[in-house]
Amino acid sequence: MVLLQRRAAALFLFAFIFLMPISHAHSREKTDIKTLVIVSHPYPERSVLTKGLQEAAESLEGVTVRNLETLYGYDTRRINGDAERKMMREHRRVVFIFPTHWFNITPMMKAWLNETWGSVGPGLWQGKEMFIVSTAAGGSSTYGPDGRIGGIACGCVFTDEGKRPACRYDVASSPDL
Repeated sequence: MVLLQRRAAALFLFAFIFLMPISHAHSREKTDIKTLVIVSHPYPERSVLTKGLQEAAESLEGVTVRNLETLYGYDTRRINGDAERKMMREHRRVVFIFPTHWFNITPMMKAWLNETWGSVGPGLWQGKEMFIVSTAAGGSSTYGPDGRIGGIACGCVFTDEGKRPACRYDVASSPDL
């Protein structure tokens, strides 16, 4: 029952991302935006919510899903930067799905970012609508307001104003869930 509830929550969350207005400038212009979903999870056999989000994304038309561990295993040197940049250029919206792993992105996601964008000049991410969906194993006793760790600000990795001007992507805001 819990698994079904988590998968339903994942589907709702993913649908919410695609049904909400992305930004004031873009929400009225395009409704058929091609979406690239980049998924990474270091322990996919333990994943519930990330797996549910990936399955939800795979069921949507106009969405391309790339699971980094499925494509490249766990070898960060195998990432094909040319192929990944081609995928980035073909899509207007990019969604990153990963668990917060030791208060950071996963090793494969970091390697993907380095290989795909790190050595490429400006423009690859320019004008993209980007979303970050990060999960964390543990309940409110760990991540709740009074939990052992407290809340995690997951979006800071990509929305840091110091990094944002270099890649010129749009930050899409959403209400607190």
